[in-house]
Amino acid sequence: MARTRIKKRKLNTVIKIICEGRTEYLYFEEIRQSLKGSDIKIDPKISDDSSCIGVVKFAEKKYSDLSDDIKVFCIFDKDKNTEKNYEKAIKIAKKNKFEIVLSNPCFEVWLLAHYCDMFESISISKLQDEMKKKLGENFKTSRNNYEKLKVNTQKAINNAKFFAKRNENDNLDKFSEEGNPSSDIYKVIEYIQEKSKKQL
Repeated sequence: MARTRIKKRKLNTVIKIICEGRTEYLYFEEIRQSLKGSDIKIDPKISDDSSCIGVVKFAEKKYSDLSDDIKVFCIFDKDKNTEKNYEKAIKIAKKNKFEIVLSNPCFEVWLLAHYCDMFESISISKLQDEMKKKLGENFKTSRNNYEKLKVNTQKAINNAKFFAKRNENDNLDKFSEEGNPSSDIYKVIEYIQEKSKKQL
């Protein structure tokens, strides 16, 4: 009896996401699981080194020879990174065609953007206090932040774009103190939406 060959479905897009920390990783892992069965594959990983250079070097080590249909995002915070190291990270990313995704001062800016229309410069401790109130004391290790936030994803995108436009109009470097708050996470979300043809 002849065996029937089962054709493997070819994925249209593979998205590699290198995160500096667990909170970001768990958020994108939730998105990955929500898109199972779609034509895209999301592959989040945590870098061994959480510095901006560490994140892009981790990506370079794993993904420097990938094909053009694979997109690599390197996600990290301004936090304690220096401008000198940030510029080095950008050079490494450009060489490998990776996209830098920066949040200033940290990833929690993106999370808070789901709740607040606009807010001023904010410290990491204040951001974390706000997110504990909204998502719970253990939000940094929670596996259901995305589930709680997704109803306001478009609001967060709009807010993040507002921050980006403000920085552009005022000629502010998004890495600078004046660039706080800002987050490029919306670029990853919109890319996933475009490729999956699904609203997140």
